[in-house]
Amino acid sequence: MAERRTANSQLGLCQRIQIDSIRKEFAMLFIFFFLLHSTAVALLFSSSSQDLHGFACRRCWILSLCFSLGIIWAIKYKTNTEGLLEKLLEKERG
Repeated sequence: MAERRTANSQLGLCQRIQIDSIRKEFAMLFIFFFLLHSTAVALLFSSSSQDLHGFACRRCWILSLCFSLGIIWAIKYKTNTEGLLEKLLEKERG
């Protein structure tokens, strides 16, 4: 009986560690998201003042959009993973 509690306790600890690491990855993804957009905005403003025809602006926002969609997908994936781990942790406790 005590061995089972110890095993459940260790399993719960591992799951909590996984949830914490996912939350740290969330923070990094949000930081990358905002850094990407601030850089993209700075590039758009600087290129729009130098480019008379606006071709550089068109190419820059497409790249920014692709990166943004990738980061949004990663955040969605991590959110689902965190939810599943929390459900497993609650199931182990309950």
